[in-house]
Amino acid sequence: MPDSAQGLFLLVLTMPGIVGFFVFSHMYCNRIESSFDKFGYIVLLNIVGVLGASIFFDLALLARIRYDAISFADISEFTIKLMLPLTACSSMAGALLAFVGNAGRVQRFLIKQGLTRKTAHGSVLADVIATYPDAYLKVRFKGGGYVIGHPRKYSLMGDEHYLFLEKAARRPPRPNDSAPQPPEAAIDGPGILLLSFDEVACVEVL
Repeated sequence: MPDSAQGLFLLVLTMPGIVGFFVFSHMYCNRIESSFDKFGYIVLLNIVGVLGASIFFDLALLARIRYDAISFADISEFTIKLMLPLTACSSMAGALLAFVGNAGRVQRFLIKQGLTRKTAHGSVLADVIATYPDAYLKVRFKGGGYVIGHPRKYSLMGDEHYLFLEKAARRPPRPNDSAPQPPEAAIDGPGILLLSFDEVACVEVL
């Protein structure tokens, strides 16, 4: 078992990767559920942070520290001299990784090459909205009528069938077959929140 100084050093050493993952997870448009994936991202961002910082800063202190005989003075020196540059590099790497992941170019390239059929998003809805970010959605219901608006908030993984449309309008169904078609009316408020897709006949992407 590592002593208290060794355990504290391991914790401090992983902090840049944890901060980098925090930046990545808040910018990334998909949800990360697996604990193994989260741990992998933290390790990756920690390594990238060290490699990136080594280009601009002197990291010789890391080579001088002996893990089997580490002291609290070593931890203090490491924190003062290296924590900020390592954290900055890990955070920038996390932001760049999120940007690449959100763009979806890598995934589209893999799909085009026939290497995978999986999209970059966990749900078809999220993938369509990400592909056409400026499009409006017209949600037509089985019983008639529709709502239309710009998708603002939506489920990332498809396990929650919620969709919030801003700049929205609604046309109610006809009271009966002989009644005239009701007019479309703008929503007097922020938008429309759909809580279920059970009564949805189709969704048009406009």
